[in-house]
Order: sequence, then structure tokens, then C-alpha cells
Amino acid sequence: MNDKKSIVGTAVLSAVLVLGVGAPLAYFALPKVIEKIGHTQSEIPSVVMDLKAETIREIQSSATKTQTEMRTQLAESEKRQAAAMAELRQLIEGVKTEQEKLAASLESDSRNAMADIPGKRHDTFNQTIHFPLGKVEGATITSQIQLVTANIKEREANRDCHANVLGFSDTLGGDMANLKLSQERAAYVASQLKAAGVKIGEIKGWGERWLDVHTPDATKNDKNRRVVIELDCARGAKQRMPST
Repeated sequence: MNDKKSIVGTAVLSAVLVLGVGAPLAYFALPKVIEKIGHTQSEIPSVVMDLKAETIREIQSSATKTQTEMRTQLAESEKRQAAAMAELRQLIEGVKTEQEKLAASLESDSRNAMADIPGKRHDTFNQTIHFPLGKVEGATITSQIQLVTANIKEREANRDCHANVLGFSDTLGGDMANLKLSQERAAYVASQLKAAGVKIGEIKGWGERWLDVHTPDATKNDKNRRVVIELDCARGAKQRMPST
């Protein structure tokens, strides 16, 4: 019992001592603590403003750097695009040139091939007379010859010219009969042209060979029954004999 009283007495005494010592200390130290807190709080806005200004400067610097880099990248991209476009244009021009060369070569080959086909020469003035079925002469043939003769006379105009006369037939009838018929047609037209003063070169019949319109055998065709006159003229003018 005495021990409990002793413990309680000791605790009470300790509390009195703490309150007696701590209360004055707290009384005198508390204003300083409050002043320190107030001073610290007054410095906070300044620090925040400094942080904001520094952040803005960093953002502005970063934005300026980014804009410069973007302009540099854009300029480089434009240069690459310009170089690519120039290369593409050069490639297109090269392809175009090759196409023109190929077209010219094909045209030349075509002309050379056509030159080997009777009645298809491109270096002569060609005129065609068509014939009714099985006919060698007649009113319609004569009128065509007259028109062709006028064209030839106008075309030769003081040049040294000669006319090759080539006869053809359609595929109706036998091959030998058509060959003979085409020769007769060519000979008749040549005689009429010669009578009109046209100088005659080759006279030849081809029968149903070298059809103008390709048809099956034993087929009549108005365009295949024809005589082609190839007027071949020298480039220079005809030399006139001096008068005596």
C-alpha cells in the first residue's frame, strides 16, 4: 500500500516539474515559432513565382528549339522532295524518249514491210480503181480512169514520173482464172493511161493474192477487185530539150 502511494506521489511530482518548466518555455518560445512560420509562408509566393518564371523560360526555349528543328526538317524534306521530283521527271523524259525511238522504229519497220506489199507503197502517189464482178472494162471503170488520169497529170507537174499498174481480184472463182482476170484489168488500165500520155512502168496481175480486205475463199468483195496505180516521180524537175 505504501508502495502505491509512493509511485503516485512520484508521478504527480514529475508532472508538476514538467508543467513548471515546460510551460514557461512554451510561453517564451511559441511566438518565435509562430514568427518563423509566418516568415516562411511569406517567402513561399516568391519561390513559386521564381519557379513559374523559370518554367516559362524553359518552355519558351524548348518551343523555339522545336520550331527551329521543325523548320530545318521541313527545309530538308523539301530538298529531298525536289530532288525526287527532278529524278522522276528525268526518268519520265527518258521513258518518253525511248517510246519515241521505239515508235519511230516500229513505223519504219512497218513502212519497210508495207513497201514489200504490192499496191501498199508509202513512197508513191497511189490511186485505186475498183471493178464490178467479172468485169475488165465498162462505163464505171472508164469514169474512174478519167478521174485518176487527171489526178496523175496534176501530180506529175513537169516531173519525171512513171506509173506502175497492179491488178487484183477477190477470192470468188479459181486461182488461175482470178490471176488472168487481174492481169487483164491491169493491162486495160495501163493502155488507157498510156493513151492519155502517162508513162507506164510495171504492169502486173496478182490475182487473189494480197487482198485489201481479208476474206475466206470463194467470197466476192468489191474492195478486192481493184487496180492500183503507183505513180513514182523523181524529185527533180523534168529536163526540157532546148528548142531548135
